[in-house]
Amino acid sequence: MTESPTNLNNRIETLDVLRGFAVLGILLLNILMFGQVSFYYLNPSVIQGTSTDWVIWALIDISAEGAMRALFSILFGAGVLLFTKNKPASFHFKRSLWLLCFGIVDAYFLLWFGDILILYALVSFILYFFKELKPQTLLIISIVLLAFNSLISFGTMKFLNEIKDIDQKNTIFNQKISENEKKDLIELRDLVYGVFYPTSDDISNELNQRKESYTSAFQWNMHEKNLAIKSYIFSSFWDVISVMILGMSLFKYRILQGGLSSLFYIRLIIVGLVAGISVNSFEVWSAFESNNSIFDSRITSLTYDVGRLGMAFGYLGLIILIIKFDKAIKLRYYLSNVGKMALTNYLLQSIFGLILFSGAGFGLVGELSRSQLYIVVFCIWVYQLSFSSWWMSRYNFGPFEWIWRGLTYSKFPKLIKAK
Repeated sequence: MTESPTNLNNRIETLDVLRGFAVLGILLLNILMFGQVSFYYLNPSVIQGTSTDWVIWALIDISAEGAMRALFSILFGAGVLLFTKNKPASFHFKRSLWLLCFGIVDAYFLLWFGDILILYALVSFILYFFKELKPQTLLIISIVLLAFNSLISFGTMKFLNEIKDIDQKNTIFNQKISENEKKDLIELRDLVYGVFYPTSDDISNELNQRKESYTSAFQWNMHEKNLAIKSYIFSSFWDVISVMILGMSLFKYRILQGGLSSLFYIRLIIVGLVAGISVNSFEVWSAFESNNSIFDSRITSLTYDVGRLGMAFGYLGLIILIIKFDKAIKLRYYLSNVGKMALTNYLLQSIFGLILFSGAGFGLVGELSRSQLYIVVFCIWVYQLSFSSWWMSRYNFGPFEWIWRGLTYSKFPKLIKAK
């Protein structure tokens, strides 16, 4: 059976604009791992910063951390429903397999240890089996998985608190342990605590490896990415699948397409942003007051999903409302073009990171402060907004989108637009 790629005239503007907003927004967080020591993302006190750096940290953490990733995941879930409509399962699994290949290239060869494409592809294989469920069923499953993910974080923190002084005791949760078990727990504690509280040697060793050459950066990056993949089942997997299923539910409710009343989106903006800003501000303040203790990290908080999803819903409602009222036409045009090329733009950000910060290029990792890194972000945004609009005015697909479609359908669609 043969199929043709989705008709270009069937694109949904809200999804393209939201996707463009999310892919640009995600760079606000990823730039920290591209341009600074990896420990800096979780613990900003690792690097001595100015008051400006701390203000920027608070503003970005409140407004974007987790929220952009959530938006990206919501839209990916909706995209699975769009793609699988009236298509045999083989096309979906083939598409997911090729996305996995893109992810492997991004994670290992473009040296992006924070890559999400591998995880998205793996979860995509599973999502196919949820596509026929009713929206309310999908919503319930999503809420249950989000709660489960929060419990994993809570349990992890309880466990880490229990073993923080394991050297001085022979029990855990009032249960006696053997010397071998104690040794294993000490090694585990030191490994996890080392991510939050690196030594000066840890920092200099990482920077030296990432700066020296492509080969040394590749070896360091491969080790880090392999560790991340091993941890998927304990953290990121549940985060991603729960929000993707939520996206499938929102799409079936026609919320993402702007199919509900303007009043609904106004309420979504108010409730989402009030909840998001309130919860995130409290979590950021708690982290700051504790000098970014591992036990007050935002991402391990029980309320983390409330804050990040609140912000995501607020942005979602605001962007859809702007479209419904037909405002900001030029901005929508630029964002929608970025969104149509989301895969290309995501990979382009990795390429910029490779060239600017690794030993394969200028080796600037660790050289720029937090505030200086956001000047880089602004420049990349300007480039991607301009380049995407230039490209889409001449071509039907982004370059990597075209390759992805061709590989999926074993037939490459027409790339150049008819004049």
